[in-house]
Amino acid sequence: MGKFDFSVYGTDTGLTMRVVSSFWQEYPKWESRNRGLYIWSKTKGSGKTFLACCLAGSIQIKYRKTVKFVSAVEYLQAVKETYDQGAGVPNRVFGYLNCDLLILDDLGSEKAGAWADQELFRLIDHRMCEGKPIIVTSNLPIDSLKCDGRISNRLIQICISIPMPETSIRKIKAKAENDKFLEEVLGA
Repeated sequence: MGKFDFSVYGTDTGLTMRVVSSFWQEYPKWESRNRGLYIWSKTKGSGKTFLACCLAGSIQIKYRKTVKFVSAVEYLQAVKETYDQGAGVPNRVFGYLNCDLLILDDLGSEKAGAWADQELFRLIDHRMCEGKPIIVTSNLPIDSLKCDGRISNRLIQICISIPMPETSIRKIKAKAENDKFLEEVLGA
């Protein structure tokens, strides 16, 4: 988790930092209670995905857990591909359903519809029933997701909602990197 710097936000992130720290330092407790995180911010570039990946990497190393990362859109594409492969052919979907920890990125960005809802429900419900935690990132709070209510209800049940500051750390970092680069090349 050393790569994620909450101080870049310039606001009080104390509660978020404590929850995130607990998640990776006390992961066996979270796992035994089948609790994950729902990391959200309306601001693109706020660090949701980066934070989820830092957590995943730390948990994978510290606890030797199998971790998978997939965006909601990529997951639905993987499900579609299974229809063409036929039964008995190994596929990526099995890994997403059964890994120790799944990062489901950018939930709410997928094209809404009954089929997408059905497949996302199957994923989340399976993981909930099997006691396999999930970290979800989104640009929407859970109650604003445009999906089947069964999905949001399960997420409320198995995830602790973590609102991120409405600050684009991507823009802050890009400006600092660009300024440094210009200083180097211009010799200023």
